[in-house]
Amino acid sequence: MSLLRKMLAAGFAAGVALTAPVAAPASHATPAPAGPVVVMPAEALPNSADAAAAYIIGQLTDETTGRSLGTNPGNTADAVVLLSAAGRADEAADLVAWLETRESVTTEPVLAAKMAYALHVGGGDAEVIDALLTKTIDGMKEDGSVGWASAFTQSWPIIALSATGREVPQPMLDSLMSHLGDGGMFGYLSWGSDEWNDDSDGTAMALWALTEVRASQCELDLTRVDAELPTILTAIRSARTDAGYWTSYSPVNSTGLMAFAQLRAGGDAADAVVWLEAQQQADGGLPSTLNGTSSNVMATLQGGLALAPVETAPVAPCNAPAPSEGAPIGDDPVTDGDPEEVPADTSGDIGTGTGGTTAPDTTTDATPQDGTTGTTGADTPGTDTGSGTGVPAAGGAKPSGLPATGSPR
Repeated sequence: MSLLRKMLAAGFAAGVALTAPVAAPASHATPAPAGPVVVMPAEALPNSADAAAAYIIGQLTDETTGRSLGTNPGNTADAVVLLSAAGRADEAADLVAWLETRESVTTEPVLAAKMAYALHVGGGDAEVIDALLTKTIDGMKEDGSVGWASAFTQSWPIIALSATGREVPQPMLDSLMSHLGDGGMFGYLSWGSDEWNDDSDGTAMALWALTEVRASQCELDLTRVDAELPTILTAIRSARTDAGYWTSYSPVNSTGLMAFAQLRAGGDAADAVVWLEAQQQADGGLPSTLNGTSSNVMATLQGGLALAPVETAPVAPCNAPAPSEGAPIGDDPVTDGDPEEVPADTSGDIGTGTGGTTAPDTTTDATPQDGTTGTTGADTPGTDTGSGTGVPAAGGAKPSGLPATGSPR
């Protein structure tokens, strides 16, 4: 197995085990980035993951500037992540090269973060990745927000910085936590009113981001993060339908992201993966509508990631609780979502699991998540220009967490 695929297999679905609340140490040297998502050889993957990758490969186009997915950098970034996770890293090489040519014309900070993450997973040029992340940091506002204010878009910069071993500014993390509702789901207020709206996609991305923070960041104050994690995990499990999916404009997209984020965080998402496989079409793609009969690129990019193997990310020693402070919290399928305590793992090793990463969304939710388009209020179709799914860590590793679709979502 190649180094790239090993990294992908170890980091693509890797999730940080979420533990009982514990204040973060005052200051520690930032450790090496958590193991990137490792992509397994195609022959070792479930047929569903390989089929999803094959569908996406069939949608690629040869442009004058190179091979890409519809000349959309956000979608192309998602494709790099999915193909890497599904053992098709070699076929993602042309997409990586195309993304590198887009760095000079990319100005949106969230999209820059998503592209940087995809290049990191796909083994892209280090200088290009650095240039993209510099644009992300420079695009951060005084309140710590980056791009359009939403949990979804705020998560991408945190994921990309953590995966590549860079420090996440405290204001950036605090801005993400400002989108957390009282019930444990991340969301937003309706335009012009105080009506709160839970956002499944935003919650999934936020969980992924918090998982990566706990895996690699030692300079941040994680007191609130540690205190809120149990509530967030409970809310996620409660929001899942009995059938195994999360309701939204596109259930497949949301369920793919949720499954990936939970697996990355050390939880269980078996029911969600089974539901996703049941939605898969004969051509390998996934539909954007509930029980749909036709495949959709964005739905496949996000939902397909949960079909590939995902490993749990280790909690950095500086953020790990003492044995007496509680064991990791997981999603127990036997007890229908009740928390299940398991022995805490202090080895720092990455555990294996099942799942994948998230793929793009073909719509813009009530709160724009691509940092450039979207409307408030009802969910309406929109152009996706942003993020993608989880990608491996340095050295060409694959998705270490879940990611998003189309726009920097």
